[in-house]
Amino acid sequence: MGIDRLHPRMRQDTSGILKYSPAYDALIPYLRRVGIEDDVSMLTPGEYHADTSPLIQMLRKGHHEVALDPESWTGW
Repeated sequence: MGIDRLHPRMRQDTSGILKYSPAYDALIPYLRRVGIEDDVSMLTPGEYHADTSPLIQMLRKGHHEVALDPESWTGW
């Protein structure tokens, strides 16, 4: 059996069943993340840095005039 990563409160509130919203499903293709099928035995440094994500690239270019304030960009 795998590791239980779900917070106990989240498990209690959702009965352990999580459903994604249509918005989340639509956002997934624009994210770079390690998937179950990926070979991550030796990643290239910076390979999954936020700046390689299509979502971040679109936001930096002001997609549909979306502009994040400096505080929103911290941690990238």
